Amino acid sequence: MNNDFLWDLLATSSPSGNEIQLQKKVYNYALGYADEVSNDYAGNVYACLNPQNRYTVMLAAHSDEICLRVISIDERGFLKVINTGGVNYNMYLGHQVRIFNGKDSIYGAVVANNNLYSANIKAEELYIDIGAKNKEDAQKYVKHGDWVLFNDSVCQLQNDCIMGKALDDKLGVFVIFEALKKAKELSCQTKVYAVSTTNEETTSKGAYYAAMKVKPDIAIAVDVTFASDFPGSAIGKTGKVVLSGGPVIDNGSTLNRLLNKKIIETAKKYDIDVQYELSNGNTGTDERRIQYADKGIPCALISIPLRNMHSPSEVADLHDLKACIDLIAHFLNEIEYNGLDLNPFNEVF
Repeated sequence: MNNDFLWDLLATSSPSGNEIQLQKKVYNYALGYADEVSNDYAGNVYACLNPQNRYTVMLAAHSDEICLRVISIDERGFLKVINTGGVNYNMYLGHQVRIFNGKDSIYGAVVANNNLYSANIKAEELYIDIGAKNKEDAQKYVKHGDWVLFNDSVCQLQNDCIMGKALDDKLGVFVIFEALKKAKELSCQTKVYAVSTTNEETTSKGAYYAAMKVKPDIAIAVDVTFASDFPGSAIGKTGKVVLSGGPVIDNGSTLNRLLNKKIIETAKKYDIDVQYELSNGNTGTDERRIQYADKGIPCALISIPLRNMHSPSEVADLHDLKACIDLIAHFLNEIEYNGLDLNPFNEVF
């Protein structure tokens, strides 16, 4: 597991709609071991093993992170914003932010006062102070549509836990590209695409484009999921999901039951602990768009436990990343040349 690659991903900005800095790093990393590496107009990055073979598996994880965007500047020089993705505006109060134009950054503070702290605030109530004298001064540094990101670094916690912003879903991107590399080391013969997708936090456009391009026989989305092992979490909503408990397999109705069964068999064979969750419809991941592509694609969803999701202080465990990598790599290597029979009418009870 290449921790240097992980830290590089986590330190790189990838706001939804402008993921290119991170995607270039993914592309360059994959050049070191993949048989083919390519991209597309959506900004997706594709790394392929065994392109000459027929049966095709697509691994997908999204590169983009939630953020705010500048929509206007008031006469005093304060920035007004709207959301991009599932933003909790209260998280931003009094916080340092970085205003990013795709290349360069300036810094600001989200205005905080006692009137805001006691309510569920809306986007129009947020103001960002960049130290501007007035609107004309602010316009020298900021333009309409610039991205506003949490200005937080990634930190190592105790017991191999890590903390930072946008672990959702740079962790997933790290996992699928490391799993692809490990599958190659295991002499995997399956045709596999690892795809770092764009725009998941908004529309999952990138995942749909990727699925239509690759047209895989099966797909595995890798994302994060809500851990329930910290104060105030709701086990009744999420089920029991703990850090260091291993990959989380979704048994929801949109996921392919027989594909899940094969993944679980692999976990048992290689003594990899797994956990389970149950989505009650739309999984809110790239899987939601992949399953509808082409003629319909059987999908599985493997997730990484995460505390404090969509906050500047998301927490995950490196042991879970390694277990996800091992599970996916061994699963890919277990697939026979003719692939998997996922027809439910052929299942033996």
